[in-house]
Amino acid sequence: MVSLNMIGNIAGRLYRHKCDVIEMKSQKGEINNTMPVTVLENIPCRISFSSSPANSRGKEVSSTGQKARLFLAPDVNIKAGSRIIVSGEGFKTEYECAGTAAVYESHQEIDIILRKQFA
Repeated sequence: MVSLNMIGNIAGRLYRHKCDVIEMKSQKGEINNTMPVTVLENIPCRISFSSSPANSRGKEVSSTGQKARLFLAPDVNIKAGSRIIVSGEGFKTEYECAGTAAVYESHQEIDIILRKQFA
């Protein structure tokens, strides 16, 4: 019989990427009062992409949107709204946690969105 621990170990072997998690924390003496703080580093993960057709029609050109989902061990706690930097296989990309994680006994899944960079 396959145990949940074995399933978790198998899922962990699929984690080819690493991620860092950044949260905004209150800082005393700062004008803005919040600063980005790295709360987790080098967490094994896997990122998966899927495409979905856009729902808008009309004058705009129809396009496809890309969805990204992050897979992690179930014991990692990432808050909604956190910044997540995923790296591995020659890339490094910054995302935002789009909501609450779906946590299962063997893993968790978090919908993430590409973080917009402003000049």
